[in-house]
Amino acid sequence: MPHSRNHTIDLMRLMACPFILLIHCPLSGELGQVLIRLGRFGVPFFLLVSGWFSYAPSGASMEEHARKKLRDTLTLLGIFCGAYLVMNSLTSYLSGAGCFSWLSDYANVKTLASLILFNRARFLGSTGYYPLMLIYVYLLFLWLLKRNLLDKAFPCIPILLGIHFALSLGSGLPWYCYGNFLLTGLPLFLLGHWLHRIRPKLPASPGVYGCLLLLGVGLVSVESRWNPDRYCYLGSVVMAASLLLWAVHRPWQMHSTPKLNMMKRFSMYIFVIHCGIRDILEAFLNRQQIALSNNTFVALVIAVSLTVCGIWNAAATWGQPET
Repeated sequence: MPHSRNHTIDLMRLMACPFILLIHCPLSGELGQVLIRLGRFGVPFFLLVSGWFSYAPSGASMEEHARKKLRDTLTLLGIFCGAYLVMNSLTSYLSGAGCFSWLSDYANVKTLASLILFNRARFLGSTGYYPLMLIYVYLLFLWLLKRNLLDKAFPCIPILLGIHFALSLGSGLPWYCYGNFLLTGLPLFLLGHWLHRIRPKLPASPGVYGCLLLLGVGLVSVESRWNPDRYCYLGSVVMAASLLLWAVHRPWQMHSTPKLNMMKRFSMYIFVIHCGIRDILEAFLNRQQIALSNNTFVALVIAVSLTVCGIWNAAATWGQPET
């Protein structure tokens, strides 16, 4: 079908968002810890999907396609900045400080250095580093294309990931020293691109990828016994790759419509706002001296995030005809 899109991948991306939310707003007890460990597949999945879609359609220029994706990511960063300007100001006000007092907490050389070197954007919530990471990755990807070095870059994937996992196992370094554009973003992005390139050679049976998913879950279970607080597990990467390839081989393809575009945006909205909603609610409850159990608070964050995203989606699609 011409101009159709595999919406199974979009559904998988939507499915990953609750897991990411439950990392930043964890449930109590062992269930909460299990969901955190399993949810670590989320960021690798998003990076693999970005790499997969960086593969230009037949007849299109790879460089021009990458530039378009870069522009889309810059738009995402703009959405992050606008949303967190409002949410940080509201959180600061509810905490009893001035609306813009939070800006002084980040106006220093250390914050600027970690932002530039490691994509650590604390003022954009716990997920704000992601669009910055992706911008760096697209710039490196464009440089590799321009220099005709892409094929030579693929062997660097296991090397960069190996350094990532070596540093995460016991170096004592903060997570952002290895969970950044160079040791996480670039290798996983290139892996997604490479998987798209070799797609005709991959097994066509979705059952193969179901077995790989179970293998990934098992690896996460084993790895988490050694180091339960890892930013990402090898099993997380296996889970992410298997989910992507399963979605590729179980395509739901159809023309884009406003409702389908709304579904795709919903995952982005949840990804952007949930940390800000968490901080606002925490500041509001503290101001009102209201005590909630942890799981009740998590349920409240989910409910408010879904409501805000629903309103945002409705506003974005207002007046658009169904096609």
